[in-house]
Amino acid sequence: VFVHNGICGPFPYESTQDFLLMGKRGAYTTARSVDTTAVFEFEAHVERLVKTATLMLESDEDDASDAGLAKFREGLSYDVLRPLVEESMAAGMCRFREANPGQEMKVTLLMTWEPTSEGGKRDIFTLVVPLGDRPTQPVKVQVNGKPRKNAMAKDSEWTRQRRALELQKPEDCNEVVLCDDSGLLFEGLQTNFYAVKGGRLQTAGEGVLEGTVRKLLLEECEREGVEVDLSPPSLEEIDEWQGCFISSTSRLLLPVSRVVYTSKDGEQRVRSFEPLDPLVTGLVGMILVWYRLESTRVVEEEGRRR
Repeated sequence: VFVHNGICGPFPYESTQDFLLMGKRGAYTTARSVDTTAVFEFEAHVERLVKTATLMLESDEDDASDAGLAKFREGLSYDVLRPLVEESMAAGMCRFREANPGQEMKVTLLMTWEPTSEGGKRDIFTLVVPLGDRPTQPVKVQVNGKPRKNAMAKDSEWTRQRRALELQKPEDCNEVVLCDDSGLLFEGLQTNFYAVKGGRLQTAGEGVLEGTVRKLLLEECEREGVEVDLSPPSLEEIDEWQGCFISSTSRLLLPVSRVVYTSKDGEQRVRSFEPLDPLVTGLVGMILVWYRLESTRVVEEEGRRR
């Protein structure tokens, strides 16, 4: 289901993948439905759009000096965007529910803009597709590629930049994890990455996109007394890890059983984490319970918008 500014219409591309690859550059976010009526961390997705658009505008000197976009920036707020995002998501989810009763949804929203004399003209596009099942074990990831420059921004240009790494990824790998020249691991192409070392959770605190599942996980770790080290895991210490996992909207928390990487001597190696570490499986179970409680209903049970 495709929605433009709150109105459902025909999808203008040949494939769902083209939605971000071929669409205009803008701020985007990808959410998941909960029981087909709610959106997990809905408020955080709105905040992400505001933050990303602000970062994008600030990073472009030409746009920053444009009077129209300056006015657009002034009106870029959570209170302004929240009802627009809810309207667009609800419209798409209602239409999808009618055709696919009981099917959970992956909801991608893209906000684009262009300068006008009165301020930036805003367009909000939403694409609703089936969520799909979480991958089953064994889950393999590949270490490849360098961290992105502006990871805090959910800029649709990243979907084009990461395409080459996605095409290089072996078919049996679920994700590619980005690594800098010193061997520090930051995030995946579409996920956050974590290692467990010495009974502590380790994940990069800077240089990554703060995903909604990551946000919930860190909050739960604080409540449950799980120690967290907000420094990037080091590939040089991989033999000391007890386990590792990734998180994303569709995967929630997904344990990794095998990591494929290239050693300093240029040899390809595989580090296995089987059987899975108890702390990893415990965190997975905790998120599977809590993510429903961190959702906002946008559609009534019978399918009407709120």
